[in-house]
Amino acid sequence: MTRTSIRVRNRIESSYWANNRPQYTQDAIYNSSQSSANSFFGRAEEAWRISNLEQKLEEEKELWGNWLEKRKSILTGPLKQEDIITFSNPLTEQLDAAGYSPLGKPEINKKYVTDMIDRVPNLKIWYVLGGKAIIDDTQINKLGNSTYHPASHFLTLRKGSFHNNYRLLSTLYHEIFHSYQARAEMNNGQTIRSWVEENIGGVLYEYQTGHLYLEMQAYQFQIQMGDNNSDVIGLYNKKRNQYLNNIRR
Repeated sequence: MTRTSIRVRNRIESSYWANNRPQYTQDAIYNSSQSSANSFFGRAEEAWRISNLEQKLEEEKELWGNWLEKRKSILTGPLKQEDIITFSNPLTEQLDAAGYSPLGKPEINKKYVTDMIDRVPNLKIWYVLGGKAIIDDTQINKLGNSTYHPASHFLTLRKGSFHNNYRLLSTLYHEIFHSYQARAEMNNGQTIRSWVEENIGGVLYEYQTGHLYLEMQAYQFQIQMGDNNSDVIGLYNKKRNQYLNNIRR
């Protein structure tokens, strides 16, 4: 490993989601995660005050702390079903509590999405933390999945995300986290996306190392928000393998 790559790797340990990189020791990962938790809850408290749901925040703090403790004992290699630990209620429970049938068919319109954001408390937190992305329905009847666009701050809805309520909620978590990566500042004043672009690689195209890293984060976040579906785990591992192939070149 060159000196340059060693310096880059060391800087990655200070990032918000350093535990995505498998090369680090468990102690380095855990310490970085503890620091991230402080920043995370500072932002979460602000969002909860806006939503007037302080009691729920305390529950999330406890769940996050439990996740940190358990995460210390998990290898940082590919994710497996038995490794998954969430710090949010499973998506089915979140949907049930909000009055949605997980396998129910969503209405394909913008109002259905904005209502879901309002009715699922944990989703609303992240929507606020991500700067309240503009929900764009101009392509809602087109095939394909919904996508967040950092430049415009649009979350563009597409028909593929409306298979059922479970799929829609999981997709919203994924895309809203991309808005968080692009808008929320870390302790060093940079956004996650700008830090990744500067220290890891390009973020504009799917094959670029930085883009793969951001996707790994978003899939891991999607899982930790309550979606432990094997398809999502598979997508995370696919992005991870592509990422590792890139940095080994």
